[in-house]
Amino acid sequence: MFGTFRAWTKKEDFCKKHKNSCEWKEVEALNSVDYESWLKDHPSIALWLAKEINTLPPQSIKLISTRLEEWKAQTEIELKDDLVLYNRDGEQDALIELLKHKNGIIDVIAPSWLEGLIFVLSIINKDKDYMDRALILQAQDVWDRIVENHNGLILLYEGFEPTNIGHTSRKHLVIRISDNNQGGLESHNKVILTEQNKKIALEKMGFSALDAGEINKDTYGYLDLISIHPKLKPIDNNAMRQLKEVLEQDPYVYYSLFLSGAWNSRCDGDRKFLEAVSGKEYTVLEDYIYEIENINFLETSSSHYKILLKNLLLVVFATMQVMKNFGKM
Repeated sequence: MFGTFRAWTKKEDFCKKHKNSCEWKEVEALNSVDYESWLKDHPSIALWLAKEINTLPPQSIKLISTRLEEWKAQTEIELKDDLVLYNRDGEQDALIELLKHKNGIIDVIAPSWLEGLIFVLSIINKDKDYMDRALILQAQDVWDRIVENHNGLILLYEGFEPTNIGHTSRKHLVIRISDNNQGGLESHNKVILTEQNKKIALEKMGFSALDAGEINKDTYGYLDLISIHPKLKPIDNNAMRQLKEVLEQDPYVYYSLFLSGAWNSRCDGDRKFLEAVSGKEYTVLEDYIYEIENINFLETSSSHYKILLKNLLLVVFATMQVMKNFGKM
């Protein structure tokens, strides 16, 4: 096969000549018209290429396969899509059916935003037709340009929230992901991911039943936290770096929060306990609580709070020698 981005008007003569010479069994030639036609049939590749050659801003578009590989490559023990697909056959079928639409909005509600994203990407990645139409966009200006200049794409967004989803859904299929804490969305095209026992999915990845159970217990099954669990050997643990930066601001107060494990902000006894061990008014502690929530180590539901990855956090504190000095506060 020979190709060029030029017009190459004599490509048929080239093919005929080399076929007749018996040098090759089959000869094909591609010119700029062929490439242009192929890119029109594969808009997601065309837009990705536009980014690569700097006609669209860098870091503004991601292919589905690229984003999945980034997620899987976070750990030495490669993450598998069983972590989001196992025992969710009904949800998979529901999403596949909705993906047949050329426009509209699909709402995917998951235990966490990341779990919803990886679930969707894993389904799209299995079907070439969906892959050819699907993109993840990461900036409003690029979103606007693509929405106006193309039709029938499957669009996801990350790092921002588009201001014109309603308008976009008239020409494209928009997938809107939210976590369970954001409440119900008014949508007929809705896929709700049920809570999943990650222990079995971890066993399918090769972990022993004991290790899989430990990981699931430590992380409460949160996909975001599984990827930073030591047993999966994180490669570039940005979450732990963020955690240490936060803890260094006031390790003793944070240690008292993590040590408590869980509390109800409406319970007077819980608030007084936290005030006693931290030496801070609860109204002041709320700023610390917000910081923990912001780096995804805290689960919140109404007035209830639960520390995630508590055992791992206590190990981090031990390396900072906070636990040794805690009794001296």
